[in-house]
Amino acid sequence: MKPQFKSHPKEASPITACRFDPRFCYSFRRPAEITPDTPILVAIHGNMRSLERTRDAFADFAGWNDCVVIAPLFPVGILGDNNKDGFKFLIEGDIRYDLVLLQIVEEVTTRLGLSAERFGLFGFAGGAQFTNCFMLLHAQRLWAACIAAPGSVTLLDFERLWWLGVADLEAQFGTSVDLAALRDLPIQLLVGTADVDPGTDQTSLSWMPGGRDAGETAYARLLSLSQSLEAQGISPELCLVPRKGHELLDLVDSAKHFFRRHLDHARHSHAAQSDPLSQTKESANVTSIL
Repeated sequence: MKPQFKSHPKEASPITACRFDPRFCYSFRRPAEITPDTPILVAIHGNMRSLERTRDAFADFAGWNDCVVIAPLFPVGILGDNNKDGFKFLIEGDIRYDLVLLQIVEEVTTRLGLSAERFGLFGFAGGAQFTNCFMLLHAQRLWAACIAAPGSVTLLDFERLWWLGVADLEAQFGTSVDLAALRDLPIQLLVGTADVDPGTDQTSLSWMPGGRDAGETAYARLLSLSQSLEAQGISPELCLVPRKGHELLDLVDSAKHFFRRHLDHARHSHAAQSDPLSQTKESANVTSIL
């Protein structure tokens, strides 16, 4: 008997303002049946802010796997300066985008009666940079993270300042990197082999000198990120999708396969548990999706 795709008549929510900060909003998709242990996956848009497209890319994942998918929206120029890159690095003026996301997740969990504190996190392009940064600050809040085709990366480098590295993380965010949590976190670094998107450059209002030292292509940047993680005993999976470029829908299936492998543990993790994830991970090898 084939597994049943469980739909819901109102599975896609309206785009809703965040109560914590109404400058930002979100939408979510829910499965037909909800229990307190229903897991959460957050999907972060790229530079075009395609909230609904990003959310709906995981619609089948939500339905087949009884998972809630949340898609936030971080508009361009929130401070009136037309900055399109502020959200990627978590801090812009008085805005802490990581805290906004945590509040959005809390609003959805309260609304749906969920108890899970950990969630999966996917980001494409600019959203991949957000995921990269969020992972370094809040690894203990995640059950898996996928960084797909980033335009820039933040290395786990204790000699470089934020956002190139994490040397001043305490001064910027009042926290430090939880290396133990990162070592237990399943991480996928995902890119198409035909991706030639140039990424963040000197025209960005968030630019820092040395911003392209990690690489001129998304693959090179992810390789640099992988090496910086491996140097601290962290084992990400580097996944290459042959003949695919800088396109969300060409990469999302590989991300869904990754999240599915780690979903059962997330489903059975209770919010009160403090034990780190014990999911076995592949050791820093490169996989190719044919």
